[in-house]
Amino acid sequence: MEETRNDVKTDVLHAEAKMRGYKAASQKPEVGEKRADSRKMLYFGILALAIAAGVMLAFMVASSTPSAINTALDGKAVNSTSIALMESIAMNSTLANQIGIGLVSNPVVPAGNLTPLTLNGSPEILYMGADYCPFCAVTRWGLILALMRFGNFSSLRYMTSSATDAFANEPTFTFYNSSYSSDFINFVAVEEYANIQSGYGSSYALLQVPTKSENYTFEMTDLNNANVPAVDKGGIPFIDFGNLSIQGASPVSPQAICNSVSQCGTTWGEVLSALSNPSSTQAQAIIGTANMYTAHICKMTNYQPAAVCNAAYINRLA
Repeated sequence: MEETRNDVKTDVLHAEAKMRGYKAASQKPEVGEKRADSRKMLYFGILALAIAAGVMLAFMVASSTPSAINTALDGKAVNSTSIALMESIAMNSTLANQIGIGLVSNPVVPAGNLTPLTLNGSPEILYMGADYCPFCAVTRWGLILALMRFGNFSSLRYMTSSATDAFANEPTFTFYNSSYSSDFINFVAVEEYANIQSGYGSSYALLQVPTKSENYTFEMTDLNNANVPAVDKGGIPFIDFGNLSIQGASPVSPQAICNSVSQCGTTWGEVLSALSNPSSTQAQAIIGTANMYTAHICKMTNYQPAAVCNAAYINRLA
């Protein structure tokens, strides 16, 4: 459950749309032809209005589909109401304890015996992904909830995965141009590519280039890590928890928050609403992911803050 970092075009599901244009034949009145009477003109006027209304209705229906709703918000700041709701869900220990690890099927693995990854004297979490990637999309939901338990985001923005990849237009967020503050950890995010291609079959637009040290961390904890399954090596999403443990590939399938493989078919609002229901697939996947990540972050912070790291689900997952 990953996308390759080496060739962003590899896993794109190419879908070619054929457009057909229709042109009405021009009709020129014959010389001497009588003008249409008023009834005929009224009939055609009503018909034109009906056609226009039908076109407008079709446009409104198309514009209200999940994909249209999602892409319309791409790059816009997440509103304060949604942030507050996500923070409330993140800090709901009763909900977290009910779910535990939930639907996580690809857990975090040890990074190996490496020097701790730190930044400015605090443990560092390094995330590497891309906006187009549907596996990164589902992973961000749980990662954001986990990080909200230790600090605060600002300028977090809505995003969708690629429209031409599997689980097209999956509702998610982007860490690009966002910031995060915490008294316990540092969070560094690298979104390497955008979610839009410059042309059919072409590469996605470049957003961020990992530093030499970030690439070295990736190489040591992922590519050269015997704990990472061969099928997951070299892919995104990638998350390094202070060189103690890493997430290679996504912890859950995008199917957990999508209606189908071809088109995701769900909106941010639908996913967010489902998180309050511990029996929903979305809550089991996203909060389960958040709980697993929280347990590993607690190891990085020496189990601080106590209000988070002393929760029952942490003891079960540690």
